[in-house]
Amino acid sequence: MYDTLIPLLVLDKIRQGFDGAALYLEQDLLKGPSCIDGCGKCCMVNVPQMTTIEAIYAVSVLTGLGRLGETLSICEDWLLNRSSEAPSYEGMMAGRFVPSFIHAEHEALSRSRCPFLTKDLRCFIHEARPMACRAFGVTVAETKGICPRPLARGETMFSRHIVNCDNLQKDWRLLWKACKEAKAGWVVSGFAPAMILRAGNEPRFRALADSNQIATAKIIGGDLDTNLMWQYQADRLDAGESPDLVVSELKLQ
Repeated sequence: MYDTLIPLLVLDKIRQGFDGAALYLEQDLLKGPSCIDGCGKCCMVNVPQMTTIEAIYAVSVLTGLGRLGETLSICEDWLLNRSSEAPSYEGMMAGRFVPSFIHAEHEALSRSRCPFLTKDLRCFIHEARPMACRAFGVTVAETKGICPRPLARGETMFSRHIVNCDNLQKDWRLLWKACKEAKAGWVVSGFAPAMILRAGNEPRFRALADSNQIATAKIIGGDLDTNLMWQYQADRLDAGESPDLVVSELKLQ
């Protein structure tokens, strides 16, 4: 009981850390909101990933808010939808070599619209959103020029204010170690809709996956993909380093 509780406590500490960093960013650096209300532009080109433990945490939060049932329906609809980005149905790849064409489909899906973005351009799971979403614009800057937020003093379109959170990086490494000691599967990551449905209704997820009703690219996972949560990762990718090396480095330190 104690061993499995520790990762959840660490994850909640990380959540609070990101929320505190976002508040500092707005109050001390930007002197205003970090996002334009009802914008949603970043969510139109990104389906985020989350770890198993994040999905378990999200299910708990959404249950408390009375929104779990509708959230699971959104997840299932996304998984069953025949996306043009992911035409291949090869079954689950657990323990199997993932072909390059599946990786390509997975990458294309990651740049599509998030299914949790509502018609009025708000996040349906905002209180339970992945850590990668909490990090975006806070510990890793938007540098593609898609953010319409007015520039604050000292910013340019390609150089936005962020918060340097070394303590959160340390906590993220601690989370990985705590999960490995408690339940190694908790650091497996995948697209948020797949992870939430699996955590919230695993029998249903298994039935859909086993009957090959879900595109393979939607249900492949990895080991603690941090989804570019830190600015140094983005900088190194821009410099041409391998994505696999950059996103996996935190767990090795």
